[in-house]
Amino acid sequence: LYEKASFTPTPGGYRVMASRVNNYQNDNPEQDGYVAFDLFIKNFSGTQYITALNIKDEEAIYLTTDSEVTVAADGVANTGIENSVRVAFGQIGRVIGTETDPAKITGITCNPDELGIPEYKNDVTGICRTAQIWEPNDTKHTANAIRWYQTSCLPRKTTGTDVSEPSSYTPGENCNAVVDGTAYPTYAVSDEIGSGDNVDNYDGAEYNTYTNTTLLQAYPYFTDTHKMQKGVERPAFMTLAPNSITKVRIYIYIEGQDIDNYDFASIGKRISVKFGFTKERFTEEDVNYEGPSTMPGTDTIKPVITLNGEETVTIALGSQYNDAGATASDVTFVENPEDPEGPLIEKTIDLTTKIRTINPVNTSVAGTYYVTYDVNDFALNYAERVIRTVIVE
Repeated sequence: LYEKASFTPTPGGYRVMASRVNNYQNDNPEQDGYVAFDLFIKNFSGTQYITALNIKDEEAIYLTTDSEVTVAADGVANTGIENSVRVAFGQIGRVIGTETDPAKITGITCNPDELGIPEYKNDVTGICRTAQIWEPNDTKHTANAIRWYQTSCLPRKTTGTDVSEPSSYTPGENCNAVVDGTAYPTYAVSDEIGSGDNVDNYDGAEYNTYTNTTLLQAYPYFTDTHKMQKGVERPAFMTLAPNSITKVRIYIYIEGQDIDNYDFASIGKRISVKFGFTKERFTEEDVNYEGPSTMPGTDTIKPVITLNGEETVTIALGSQYNDAGATASDVTFVENPEDPEGPLIEKTIDLTTKIRTINPVNTSVAGTYYVTYDVNDFALNYAERVIRTVIVE
């Protein structure tokens, strides 16, 4: 991350000076100026876990269409502060989805050699690929932000090597237009910037037309425009390995180089960030879905899981254990095809294929093991977890 070192007016914008945030050395924790926390994402797919890092082995994950950044309830609306927010998702590493050791899970690093616990090394897969950064509200620009830009920006001449000199700009002319409802690139800081670099915050082909600056580069954010694309055009947000727990570092911050980040935006004070993930590429609208509603809140009935076989199983040490599994069903209410205007009728849905099973049984080690079964319906109602006890002796 880079932060503002200095930001002073020029004849056609603002001189930018930026320094790197020192949060990357072992003895330096996260710094003030942004929010950072770890998120542990469990992918329940299958039972196979592939230790080797290969993005082609991973599943596509999509940002849910209701993910959003807004002004918080106790904030001040209509300043546009929410339009400059960025949320970065950096994958640190992963372990097998059946792992239960909290120290191993929370201690995941990019480099397993750094764990300091030799027995953990071969169980942790380091990732640390380039973070996916989400730009919400990419097409929204308040009238105040647009007027601030129009007032402060002047086109910069190709010979304008000194941003403090009026001769570096073209007075009386306008920078390229910014229009609400249209997305524009953010020329983000790509390295440390000093006063001698003569960088203006409006540098870039889309704004003051100056393209000789290399320390500001148009960054390929994942935007709300991407999130709302339809059908097969909707791009994946990230990928996760099957049967894994992935540690993801989340950064939430205000992008200082965003065209919507003008001085009065800070009056908005507080923002609210909501995001969700799904493996479903299509929405109801994409496929003209006509069945029971899949939206949370419209269906409040929990699914039911039923064990196959006994709740407690005892097996001999060294023998093979074949889990009997479980079934799951859900009740929903749909339109009566014989009486479309009449009351809804009850319908039972089989959710057995959606059951997520965690089976830690190791028949080579005596002990008591717990096989767990979870499932949720399409409206995100979760069944009561069912557990089978397996005694190896």
